Amino acid sequence: MKKSIAILLGITILLLCCTCFAEIPEIQGADFKELVSGAYKIEGSGYLFVGTDKAALFDGNQYNASAEATVSNLAEGKEVIRIFTSDISSAPIKLGGISFEAIPISGSLNGTAYLDTEHQLLVSGNTLGDGMADLSKQALDSDAHWYINAYKAYLDSIKALNAKIADLDKLDVYTQTTALDKQYVQDLNTVVQLFVDASSDIVLRYTMRTGSVGDFTCDYGTASILVHMPFGGLYGYEFGGTTMCTSDDQYKFYICDYGAFQTIRDTDIQSCYVLMNDEEALLIDCDMYNGKLFWETVEKLIGERKLSLYLTHNHGDHLNNLESVDASRLTAIYWPKDEPAPTWGYDLFSDEQLSKKIVLLDYDTPYTLAGRELVLCKMTSHTPGGTVIVNKTDRVLFAGDALGTQTYKGGTSTGSLTAQEYLAELEYLETTYGTDFDAIYQAHNLYSTPNTISYLKTACTAFIEKGAASLINGTVFSFNGNVLNAETYAAFLGNS
Repeated sequence: MKKSIAILLGITILLLCCTCFAEIPEIQGADFKELVSGAYKIEGSGYLFVGTDKAALFDGNQYNASAEATVSNLAEGKEVIRIFTSDISSAPIKLGGISFEAIPISGSLNGTAYLDTEHQLLVSGNTLGDGMADLSKQALDSDAHWYINAYKAYLDSIKALNAKIADLDKLDVYTQTTALDKQYVQDLNTVVQLFVDASSDIVLRYTMRTGSVGDFTCDYGTASILVHMPFGGLYGYEFGGTTMCTSDDQYKFYICDYGAFQTIRDTDIQSCYVLMNDEEALLIDCDMYNGKLFWETVEKLIGERKLSLYLTHNHGDHLNNLESVDASRLTAIYWPKDEPAPTWGYDLFSDEQLSKKIVLLDYDTPYTLAGRELVLCKMTSHTPGGTVIVNKTDRVLFAGDALGTQTYKGGTSTGSLTAQEYLAELEYLETTYGTDFDAIYQAHNLYSTPNTISYLKTACTAFIEKGAASLINGTVFSFNGNVLNAETYAAFLGNS
């Protein structure tokens, strides 16, 4: 009897279950794929996550009626929040049983990645690319600084994301088109870091694209990035927050804030650097155009601080604006001890007022100016007694023109030195001060990395070993740490 009752009860439960499933309507609309429990990829639309309280649709296509019907059915009457990864947000998303942390991604691919650490999944849209992250946004009206700043901001975002996922066993990454994993996110971090560092550990492949010149692809592991470099050398310009000062004739100066120091840049791509503390300011070089506006710009920046000036070398494009300065405003004009008087442009040594302000500084001797520990390293490739300035406090090298003046080539002219002599100066700089700076700021090319020194050494060594065979149009070209021959030169630059 008990056995019969048990069989009957089992049949009844089975029939009831069949009835329940039969009553669930078939979902009409677009096709969908269940990724994990409660997570769906909707054909022709985005990703849907259904919690116990709400549902969230990421990058959904509201104009696709079929997809919208599928979303509505899968959400089972719950409120559907619409999220677009192209928007920047820091607001978390809580659906009941499913929670996402918002991780803003800034720089070349602005947007937000949404991380659910409990279920080890990330919805990234296009913020991480789909195996290839296209960081080469075309901003044709932008100076080159726009790009390097964007790359650095993107790197900071990807670093922050990697810190969040470091302890996860795995990660499912849902892009707009491709499923990726934790390794990809880590490799993306590495390849962007190598590029920003101008490292020779990656290869930049010139990439032809319609309507664009200056695109490169580089890879690391499972990740690739496409970058755009519309400037001579590696890298061109880097600005912080920018203030523009203009005159009636529309001549411009930009005050650009780097935090530790500021730069004043004019339309000649000549950059002057300003170091300040509460009491004093040190101006490195002072340009050559529109002296009245230049000094108005300096005074706007430094306020009532005492002002000193250091001149890296004796060329007029670094000192001509002294002709317009009020000499009483200057506390001192620092000059490299062995540098001759200006060879062209304004001769401050003949100016009765300014010549009284000149203080000769020796090389390899520590000085404290504007609260910074500075030391001058003699570099005579450009002028007989010129210098680079090692700012040990901020870990920056201000190179003047000694390490690169040619915007197109991104290199340097060795002037009267032989390759052996220039190589010896480079090796002295690297050996004596190489551990004291993390970035190089030049006068014309502006920003570069310490790798610049190794690349210049590579070029010198090639000429010493191979002579004329290393030259292309009278120049040794070092790209990515390797010297170009005629074939590789043509591949990179031969298409104009």
